[in-house]
Amino acid sequence: MTDQQPSDNSSSGQPAPSPELPELPMAAQRPARHLGWLWLLPLVAVFAVAWLIAQSVEHRGTPVSIHFKDGYGLKAGDAVRYRGIPVGQVETLKLNPDLSGIVVKARLQADAAEVARSGAQFWIQRPRVDLNGARGLETVIGANYIALIPGSGEPQAEFDGLEQAPLLALAESGGLEVLLTAPGQGNLRAGAPISYRQVVIGTIL
Repeated sequence: MTDQQPSDNSSSGQPAPSPELPELPMAAQRPARHLGWLWLLPLVAVFAVAWLIAQSVEHRGTPVSIHFKDGYGLKAGDAVRYRGIPVGQVETLKLNPDLSGIVVKARLQADAAEVARSGAQFWIQRPRVDLNGARGLETVIGANYIALIPGSGEPQAEFDGLEQAPLLALAESGGLEVLLTAPGQGNLRAGAPISYRQVVIGTIL
């Protein structure tokens, strides 16, 4: 009895049928997107950063250096004032290399930069009481500060400070200036008051 062997297609010379492969998904082709105005965003960002830097520099104000013989208790953070209002601030104080005085570095506000011109006068306002009257009494309670009279020349960043308020600071705005002549000075001095019926109506300049 002959055993029947299982049929083998390979041995018979016929190829075996290949298994059926699943259908693979096909990638859909989309048209390229146009950036349009999006390419302007980096340019706008650059301009915005440049504008912010310019505004920061502008609002920092104008630096000035003022030379005084004495600091009179002035310190960093004290105000620089014009017509009684703050227009700047003291940043640093240091001695001259030869110890002959001090250098005050201050920064004026952006809207007060025009006061820093040739001819400007700076002095440290402090309480003073003498024969000509009392001045700077507001600094008895508060801190000393730098007062100024603007200049009218070219822009300038370095100034020599005055040791006391100039006589021009004693003159009231809008007042009448009168020129008097006399054979002698007598006891008159600059800064002395002018009185009428025991009421002060002016100052000798």
